[in-house]
Amino acid sequence: MKKMLAITVAAAFAAPAMADTTLYGKLHNAVQITDSGADGSGTQTTVSSNSSRIGVKGSEKLTDDLKAIYQIEWGLNAAENGKGLSDRNRYLGLKGSWGAVMTGRIDTPEKSVGRKVELMGDSLGDARSITSKGVADERANDVIAYMSPKMGGASFVVASVQEDGGNQTQGYSASAMYKAGGLTAGAGHTKVDGAGDTTRIVGKYDFGAGAVTALVQQDKDLSGVAGADRDVWGIGGMMKTASGAVKIQ
Repeated sequence: MKKMLAITVAAAFAAPAMADTTLYGKLHNAVQITDSGADGSGTQTTVSSNSSRIGVKGSEKLTDDLKAIYQIEWGLNAAENGKGLSDRNRYLGLKGSWGAVMTGRIDTPEKSVGRKVELMGDSLGDARSITSKGVADERANDVIAYMSPKMGGASFVVASVQEDGGNQTQGYSASAMYKAGGLTAGAGHTKVDGAGDTTRIVGKYDFGAGAVTALVQQDKDLSGVAGADRDVWGIGGMMKTASGAVKIQ
């Protein structure tokens, strides 16, 4: 009996060592100066923890063409006390040559499309400061998603959002991306019952020394209010320098 117990315990602790697991994180504090008044009377200086995070992700080979994939990620506030950890992406899934299936809490495909052309991600200049309204740029609970393999330069993602005990209603999100050389183009759509829908088209061209980007977005029935629509568009540019890059969007 003791021998059997020892073998069982050894196997339980040996299994994680076989997995491809990565502990990762990012601390991103920034000093931000904003001016909300024409005469400067609205100037404020703040310290912001821009999407600081810590997480674990990895995979475990099951067969020659199948592996389990997982991610657990928490957001943290590195600038203030008492904020604690918040839930970010966390999922469990399967991946093979046919693509991947994931279940859990993840960014909607439409949100991910916008991230592909973002020049100032996780900062005051992030496009989400303007685009995130209604159901746009959501991280949803109880998601079942399928990600296709890359087919040439094309790929797509479809996701079903399940009802979450009154915290969210049912919905869906889908996206398609194409990449060839320096060109990236994509489109995404999200619809949530009773909360509206959003459609987004993005493009980016990287010419080596820099890049240009564009985004067009249409939101309908914001917060479930019929006729509460809006259109959003934006352009951006980036030029590399010897020590970094100059960006505008």
